[in-house]
Amino acid sequence: MVFNSATLRAIKPGALRGWGVGWLLFWVTLIYHPVLGYDFVFWDDNINLMLNPLLHQDWSWSGALGFFWGADGSVRFKPLHWLLLRVWHGWFGFEAWAWHALGFILHGSSAVLAYVVVGRLYRRLFPVAGSRLADVVALLGVTIWLAHPLRVEPVAWVTGSAYPFATVFTLGSLGLYLRSVEAAGRRRRWFWIGAWLMAICAYCSYSITLTLGLFLMVLDVLWLRIAPACWWNPRHPESRAWWGRHLAFVLPAVLALAVTLMSKGLSGGRFPKSQPLSAFSDFGERIETGAASLASFPLKLFFPFDLTSFGSPVLDRGTWIGIGILALVVLPAAFWLARALRSQIAGLASFYVGFGVLALPCLGLTEVPIMPPDRYSYLVDLVLVGGLGGLLLFNHARFFAGWRWVAGGVCACVFLLCCLSSSRLLPVWRDTDTLFTHMTAGDSLGLPMQRTLIYRNWSYYAVSKGRPDEAAAHVSKALQIYRDEILNLVIEGNQRRAVYFTKCQLEDYGFTFFRHVTPLWWCENLGLSDADLPRVQRIFDTVGDDVEIIKQLCALKCPPPTVPDTYTTELIVP
Repeated sequence: MVFNSATLRAIKPGALRGWGVGWLLFWVTLIYHPVLGYDFVFWDDNINLMLNPLLHQDWSWSGALGFFWGADGSVRFKPLHWLLLRVWHGWFGFEAWAWHALGFILHGSSAVLAYVVVGRLYRRLFPVAGSRLADVVALLGVTIWLAHPLRVEPVAWVTGSAYPFATVFTLGSLGLYLRSVEAAGRRRRWFWIGAWLMAICAYCSYSITLTLGLFLMVLDVLWLRIAPACWWNPRHPESRAWWGRHLAFVLPAVLALAVTLMSKGLSGGRFPKSQPLSAFSDFGERIETGAASLASFPLKLFFPFDLTSFGSPVLDRGTWIGIGILALVVLPAAFWLARALRSQIAGLASFYVGFGVLALPCLGLTEVPIMPPDRYSYLVDLVLVGGLGGLLLFNHARFFAGWRWVAGGVCACVFLLCCLSSSRLLPVWRDTDTLFTHMTAGDSLGLPMQRTLIYRNWSYYAVSKGRPDEAAAHVSKALQIYRDEILNLVIEGNQRRAVYFTKCQLEDYGFTFFRHVTPLWWCENLGLSDADLPRVQRIFDTVGDDVEIIKQLCALKCPPPTVPDTYTTELIVP
């Protein structure tokens, strides 16, 4: 099909949108239908489903409310998602195919809603291009988004269903908000109320949606340009009314954020208290890692290579090189756009302002800023793809007249590459052994904390399958990683991180390796002399708490020698 004006005028808008919905559902089914034959994985599926008291106990509102607000609630405030899991369990039990079908259905729903919302936004922002062309560009962008390999994790991983579930409500809120802008009278008020209710549902679905209210403010100021001219002046009556409407969206998000942050500090739940938010609490470090994470989202979107299920550290050499390349490309492009488009640059640049606003929860506001996994990009990539589509529409006379074959060929090649990459990545989630084998293959395994979690969970899975020898080997590997990392941290004098890893090991196993190595081992591997041996021995004899032992070992302030490849004492696994 040739995308020229005559062809598009021959298609009725309603028919085009109907065919677009069918097109999206076809590709969702074709690409992701293998997940219906996959099993649960011991990568939080066992905690969130099989061991979840909300799914096993008799229903009571008091018990459910305690679960939602307590430490058992996955250290995030997402009551609607927990209710969805409760209902799904009531219908299907623990049939793996049904739980994978849930993610499958939610992803298809998100794609359809994204097509509707992005198309409506395009028709308002670029009326010169025509409604049919706006729908076609929206369809192409959403098709590439749904097929991108970054979508594999939230679709194939049962626990990851919270991301498309929250996205459904977010897109629903955006769509109704756009309708409220276009409507008049009572219909305008009812559409606004519907948008507000959908936003509340989004906040109660998962914490990645908590900046939706800020995103709507960007929408008003930069995209729709319906904010008062003096919106920043609170004394102006129109400005006060505008702020009042948006505070209705922002304040519930602040409440949900407070509950999320408080739940991360609660103990006694199914998840350990020492979450990454408490481990990396240094403000400067969080800003640095958050900025690198922000750059990693577009890098993964345009260069989807070496994807993992949880992401690798963003502060490595490769990422910073990527940030430099991205800056070299984006800055000249932004300068050219500013000169060429002038008044239109605000509308296009605001797509990326909105991207940054929506990405805030995944940059450390609620999520882990040091290891952005694939699922973090589920919602924010829609803004990036929408910005590229907006650029095409703004230059529609060039791209769809003289360059239509080039534009169509590029879109087709990108879509084909996304399909092939997703098809290769999808089988990784077939079962626990396949997933963990993939995670531990190669050198890009991620941070030590994630490596220990992998081997710990792998040992649980091996025990559940009656493979005790394999479970013992995985436990030994996890303890060895703990030992190496804690030793390095003590050598560096990094007491905060060393204490954190010690607490994590105590929470995971109830003991540390300290009691199974001798003070001589510490002296030799820390580079201490024989004269320091009595001091180390005294620490072990007089201090009963393992965390305090680490603090005193860090206080020795020994010179940082090179960590030897082999150790003088082998680790004993009890």
